Amino acid sequence: MWTYKFQVRGLPPKKSGEQSIWESPTESLRVRELRLTAAATLRHSPPLTKSISLVVHLHVPNRNKHVAELDAFVSGVWDGLSAAVPGEPLAAGLSELRGTSADPRRSLAIGENSQVVRIEARSSVDPTSAPRYEIELHGE
Repeated sequence: MWTYKFQVRGLPPKKSGEQSIWESPTESLRVRELRLTAAATLRHSPPLTKSISLVVHLHVPNRNKHVAELDAFVSGVWDGLSAAVPGEPLAAGLSELRGTSADPRRSLAIGENSQVVRIEARSSVDPTSAPRYEIELHGE
């Protein structure tokens, strides 16, 4: 069983039906930050493929729309830790990651969606700091 924990500055990528997180100018910057941080933590470890659990803890400065979008943030984190759909256009900041440990064409942490056993999400108000989120991954 492997466990990975890391913290990312800013808000997580937010999945919506309007535009892919891989193409959206705003969300692609968030995906970039997530993938760079995750890649540094995982250090070329293979993606998890069995008994996968994901915990996301969002810290926001106040209770506003960010808390109501917790499910969209979790979906964005999930997709951001997986590989982009082959052939999907990538925003400029993500294209620059090709060939690196954070390459969007490869799965960083989520290797098999069918092996998810738990997803947990929570949010906390921290009025003294900027938004950030913590990721905890478990699996084999």
